[in-house]
Amino acid sequence: MPRYRSRTSTHGRNMAGARGLWRATGMQDSDFGKPIIAIANSFTQFVPGHVHLHDLGQLVAREVEKAGGVAKEF
Repeated sequence: MPRYRSRTSTHGRNMAGARGLWRATGMQDSDFGKPIIAIANSFTQFVPGHVHLHDLGQLVAREVEKAGGVAKEF
C-alpha cells in the first residue's frame, strides 16, 4: 500500500480526535487507507451564478470515489 501524506492524520494516536470527527461524517475504517482528496468548491446559495457548482462538485466527488479515493468538499 502506498504511503499517502494523509497518513499523519489517518494513523497513530496524535490525530485520533480528527479520525473521530471523520467517522462522524460517515468514513469507515477501510477509508483511512485510501487517498483523501479535498475538493474546493465555490458553490454558494447567495450567488445565482454559482448554483451549478454544487452539481459540479458532486460530480467530481463521485469520480474521485469511483477511482478509489475518499472525496470531501469544502
